[in-house]
Amino acid sequence: MHHLLNLLPPSTAMKSSDEDAKNSRQEPQSEQDTESILRSSKVTTALTASQSQTMAGGTREEVEDAEYAQPSEAQEVVKEEGQSLPQWREKTRRWIRNVNSEEVDKVVEVGDDETLLAGDVELAKGDDDEFELYITGAKPGIWRMSHSASSESHVQFIWVREGTVDYDELPPSNGDTAGPADDDDAVEWEEIGAFSIDSGVAGLFSQSVFNSLTRGGKRQYKIEVLLNARMNRLGYPYVPGGIIIGVDDGGYVVEGIRDGDGKIVLIRLHETREG
Repeated sequence: MHHLLNLLPPSTAMKSSDEDAKNSRQEPQSEQDTESILRSSKVTTALTASQSQTMAGGTREEVEDAEYAQPSEAQEVVKEEGQSLPQWREKTRRWIRNVNSEEVDKVVEVGDDETLLAGDVELAKGDDDEFELYITGAKPGIWRMSHSASSESHVQFIWVREGTVDYDELPPSNGDTAGPADDDDAVEWEEIGAFSIDSGVAGLFSQSVFNSLTRGGKRQYKIEVLLNARMNRLGYPYVPGGIIIGVDDGGYVVEGIRDGDGKIVLIRLHETREG
């Protein structure tokens, strides 16, 4: 080898020596690369198994559980009242089951902000997104929710009493409906506002509850937990703070009735009527 180097030009000999040294330095890195590839292969295998489970009939809830087993961004702790994101998810799922139970009253609390939100839920998922309609002047307290079995696009909220709502201790159902029948001519409805649906999913929420539920980061993920409640067999159509329903795309109107103090105490949601 020394004789061969002596026959080469000085620059070539130096280059060969540098390459040998470089290759020597890269050998330990090669072992690290091998370990990295093995780890990547294990994660890919686990994700593939999760995807296969979904194709075989696994629910979105089961897929989410599999994702939490992987070293992903979803595992980071997002502190919200001392809760991690997985803890928030389990609490919210429990509340969804509770509010859709046949034995309890379907209630929602309107806070001191006196505001309800309405619009296309899919279009309000992003951190900078907002609901199309803000309904202000709603009376604070406990409201009862209902939706028509014959037309899921028809929703009513009615104020029932002062107080707050605990989704772990919901009051028992007394069989009351939300409000007067649509054909009750004695009721004069006021148009409060309108919005449009492009994704087939409409929502009506208490702003204070919705903001409390989705604050602290991961807004899009948290809203998707609400959107996927039916698919995950948690319950339908009620969620903590409001209601999410599948509807036809198009225009929708929110009408209301006010009390003697001018506060909105009853609202209903329906498709825009022609004429």
